[in-house]
Amino acid sequence: MMEIRRLGPEDTAAFREARLECLRLHPENFGTVWEVERERPLAHFAAMLEEHQFWGGFQGGALDGIVGFFVMPRAKERHRGVLYAMYVRDTARGTGMAGALVQAVIDHARPLVDLIWLKVAAENAPAKRLYARFGFEVYGLEKASLRVNGRDVDQEYQVLTLR
Repeated sequence: MMEIRRLGPEDTAAFREARLECLRLHPENFGTVWEVERERPLAHFAAMLEEHQFWGGFQGGALDGIVGFFVMPRAKERHRGVLYAMYVRDTARGTGMAGALVQAVIDHARPLVDLIWLKVAAENAPAKRLYARFGFEVYGLEKASLRVNGRDVDQEYQVLTLR
C-alpha cells in the first residue's frame, strides 16, 4: 500500500539516500551535483527538510519518491511557489506515486500561493506528461540551462495557475 506524507526529521537518512540516488542516476534532471551533495553531512539534508516542505511516497515502509516545495521568499514574489526535486524510484514508477506526490504539493500550495512554478528537462517526456495532466503549462524554454558531462540540457519553465 502506498502512503504519501510530509517528511520530517525522522526521515532524514532515507531522504538523503533518495536524493543522492536521483542526482547520481539522472544528473540531466537536476541542477545539484551528486559529487558535491554526497560529501555533505546528514545535517545538511535535515536542514533541507526543515527549510522547505518535502513529501515522500512510501511503499512497504521504503521511501520511493520525493518532491519539494517552497514559497518564494521575497515580498513581491510570495504569490509564487516552486515545485522541485521531484523523483520516483524505478520500483515505484507506474504505481501512481508521481501523481500523488504532485497532488500533495498542489493541495498544500493552494491556500498559500496563486501559482506553482517548475523547471523540467525538455527531453524528459514522462515528467512533462505528468505535469501536463495537472494543468501545468509551458511558458518558456531555457536553452543550455544545464551542462552535464559536456552535453547541454534545455529546460522548460512551466506554471500552474491556482487562482
